[in-house]
Amino acid sequence: MVASIAIGQIVSRTGRYKAFIVAGFVIATLSILSLVTLQPDSPYWHEAVSMVFIGIGMGMAMPILNLAVQNEFEQKDLGAATSSVQLFRGLGSTVGTAFMSGILTAGIISAVGHPDDLAYIQTLKNRLPHQRFCRTTSPLIHSSSSIHRSKQFVMAQNRDSKNSDA
Repeated sequence: MVASIAIGQIVSRTGRYKAFIVAGFVIATLSILSLVTLQPDSPYWHEAVSMVFIGIGMGMAMPILNLAVQNEFEQKDLGAATSSVQLFRGLGSTVGTAFMSGILTAGIISAVGHPDDLAYIQTLKNRLPHQRFCRTTSPLIHSSSSIHRSKQFVMAQNRDSKNSDA
């Protein structure tokens, strides 16, 4: 947040943005590479500092990237260009998360191996209170309930504003 606000102010004053995009991605990439050097006995601050710099780098680059795309297209194409950036950013996040989760899972399985007593592991999940709650109330019910409450709030606000106008 801090980096994106600060860089936004600087770009507003100077009008230059390309260097901040490159610098942000370089900072984020170097910070991610520093996470590769973590060992089980690495101090917590090493991880924390790396994560802070990843946030700074991404905060510098990502918001300004929208500005760069918008500067390259005509007024009539701004909506399509900006939404394309958001679409591919979301797709990249989804595919990247799935890919990295697969790598993490494969690494854990190769390091730990397959557990011998799967039946015992299955009984452990029934002992967790959170899991018992999730079995009784599905995420679909939670999300539909939240959507319903949100719609009720919006309708109530709309009704109140119409009553105050009359």
